[in-house]
Formats: sequence, structure tokens, C-alpha cells
Amino acid sequence: MAYPAAPQQYAAPLLTPRVITPVSIEFQRMATELLRELQVTAEPEVQPLIASTLWHLQFQPSVAQLNLLRPPPEPDQVLLGLFTAPPPTITIFENNIRLVASKEGQELRERVRDVIIHELQHRFGLNHTADRAAAWLSPGFDVPGGG
Repeated sequence: MAYPAAPQQYAAPLLTPRVITPVSIEFQRMATELLRELQVTAEPEVQPLIASTLWHLQFQPSVAQLNLLRPPPEPDQVLLGLFTAPPPTITIFENNIRLVASKEGQELRERVRDVIIHELQHRFGLNHTADRAAAWLSPGFDVPGGG
């Protein structure tokens, strides 16, 4: 897949997420492609914030990560991604995303992209009630949960 040319003012290297616990090669490639696509297509003022975020991939959340959540998740809720700071870090959880994505391929890719966008919204200071306010992340990008 060819990536769109980076805007002239964008000089940071393309993102490569750090694998914290083993994830599938397919998931690692997909997440890396999605991060790089978002990195070069986001509005110029947002690109440095994306590049300055640490990106982690994990198979599933640790007990310590689950204990960070306030309020704690309901029993039927599954943690797909997590934003923590400092330093600003976004962790994406492969197993949990696969649990909620009913299919592989494009549907899985869309779910991973939705999780990345959702966690970036937290990185930019938006909470769950403001999820729809982040359309500026990428021109023409449909915000997850948007109407």
C-alpha cells in the first residue's frame, strides 16, 4: 500500500508502535499502517501531537492497566485501548479488539482505526461525551460514533 505524501511542513519520522506483549504479525502491520496513514493525513497542527505520543501494542490489558480505570469498567465492557500520561502513551489491545470485531479483514481494520482515533481524542483532552468533536483529526475522516 502506498502512503500519501507527507505535507511539506511535516518532518517527524513515520510512527512504529512498540510491541509490549506478543501480538500477531498481521495486527502489528495493520496498526502500523493505520498510524502512519493518520500521521500523514491529519491536520498539520495535530501531526506533532500524534508523533509525540508513545504507541504500544499489547495482546490484552494487564491487571495494573485495568486498575487505572475510573470508574472501573462494567463486567460486560471490554477495554480496547488506553491513554495514559505522562508521558502521553496510547496502548491498543489486540485480543479485545478481535473479541468485538465480528470479522477479520476490513472490519477488523476499521475497528482498530476507530480505537486509535478514540484514544487520540483522549490524548487531545476530550472525554467520552466529546467523542464526536474530533473530526479535525483527519479531513474527510468519519469520527467513530459520529452521526
